[in-house]
Amino acid sequence: MGQDQSFQEGKDNLFSGTSLEITPGSTTGKEKLLDRGVQVADQNKKLAEAKKHAYESEDVAINIQRELNRHTEVIRRAISNSQQADQEIGKSNNLLNSISRRMMMNKITLYAVLAFIVLTIIIIIWAKFS
Repeated sequence: MGQDQSFQEGKDNLFSGTSLEITPGSTTGKEKLLDRGVQVADQNKKLAEAKKHAYESEDVAINIQRELNRHTEVIRRAISNSQQADQEIGKSNNLLNSISRRMMMNKITLYAVLAFIVLTIIIIIWAKFS
């Protein structure tokens, strides 16, 4: 809003209603014309500077967008890796549970065989002495 007002004021000053009557030998008309030329040059410089800032801002915005896209891709890969690791941990957990159950069944089987052997020995010894 401030730039629009400043622009309008500059425009009004440049094209004000004063007449530029240039008569032969008139220095005031020439001075006014030179002053207006200087004002136009200043306004052109300001416009060029504003364009330069706009292009720089656009470049910065494009670079930020690229960085955001790169970071988004990194985050997506990290999420994918995390999900894959979670699946592998789940499989490992299932495998460990299976191994634990087998170990328990092997212990029970071992104790059963041991009890059978001890019972058989006791029966043999009892049969020999009876």
